[in-house]
Amino acid sequence: MVGSLMIVASRTTATSRLALEILGWAVIISTAVWVRSLAGWIFLPALGLAVIALDRLGKPSHHQLAVQVIGVQACISVWRSFDYLFSSSGYVGGQSKQSDTAAIANALLLPYWCWGGAISVAIAALLWWSLRKAFRT
Repeated sequence: MVGSLMIVASRTTATSRLALEILGWAVIISTAVWVRSLAGWIFLPALGLAVIALDRLGKPSHHQLAVQVIGVQACISVWRSFDYLFSSSGYVGGQSKQSDTAAIANALLLPYWCWGGAISVAIAALLWWSLRKAFRT
């Protein structure tokens, strides 16, 4: 959903800049809250600062393009682990754990692969909607 909102934010320069500013600070703040590795502490604040620098120093067309690319990537990133989305389990820390879709299936009706499909359809619909909204003239 955040990726979809990013794409919609690319519609104007002002909302693109706001989206970049919020994203940059969110990356920096979430590093302090969630990250426990040295690599994360080096890379993520640098990434957050780069996003903020793009907001403050970049051209308006760069703001909009960056927000669009980040938004699309956020939307489609769930398919990076396509096999996990349509499986009942996965390995976390070397141990087999129940997949997210299997947990949904256990809490609700329908098998895990139906939930993987439903999530995929919802993401595709959000991506389509947000691109249409962003490029509507």
